[in-house]
Amino acid sequence: MMNLKKHYANRWIILLFLAISFMLYFIYYLYSGELEYILDSFILNLAFLPIYVIFTTLLLDNLLALREHKINARKKNMIIGVFYTEIGKQLLTQLSVFCQNVQDLDQQLVITDKWTLQSFQLAKERIRSTNFEIGITCSFDDVHELLLKKRDFMVQLLQNPNLLEDESFTNLLLATFHLSEELINRTSSGNLSETDFEHLAGDINRIYRQLIIEWLSYLEHLSKNYPFLFSLEAKVRPFKGVS
Repeated sequence: MMNLKKHYANRWIILLFLAISFMLYFIYYLYSGELEYILDSFILNLAFLPIYVIFTTLLLDNLLALREHKINARKKNMIIGVFYTEIGKQLLTQLSVFCQNVQDLDQQLVITDKWTLQSFQLAKERIRSTNFEIGITCSFDDVHELLLKKRDFMVQLLQNPNLLEDESFTNLLLATFHLSEELINRTSSGNLSETDFEHLAGDINRIYRQLIIEWLSYLEHLSKNYPFLFSLEAKVRPFKGVS
């Protein structure tokens, strides 16, 4: 019903503007009597109309879409920054306990102010191709406790519309939820079967890789837009001292 009323309202607005236009042409004709000039002017304006439509619908719309995309990207990265402050960096440190080659990883990811965009891209490519040696040799109570504590926070992140277009980060959140569910009845490594070990190692491997890649992407964003914050975050080494 509301759509029908809006449709009729739009029709009346169009008719009103057409009536005003013809009225102005008619007044000018009464004033000047130059019908031929009025017709020529009308045809010229009509000929310019497609160009005007192209300019308004394509160029301006693209500019507005680009501006909106930049705003959404900043909002998204702000939310990702909150994620790493609340849980991400701590989870990264806790999962590093299960990574047997974490010392090599720490040496590769010594991020400084001299890092360029290419440096971040190369680092992410190395992480994608790195074979993480995940071994569950200790209790994962700390990981389980952290995930349960921050569960409501992560639910709120999943409901945030600014993250709908970021499939990579959304997949990270979903994988983290999955690990939380897996750990509910597995609070100790002492009673795990070999199948349990392999399954949890696979889950941790996937989350660990995604956590590092998203963290690097966030630092890359800071390096481009917020150099001071980047210099502070770059000093954080979540792998340092983990053994």
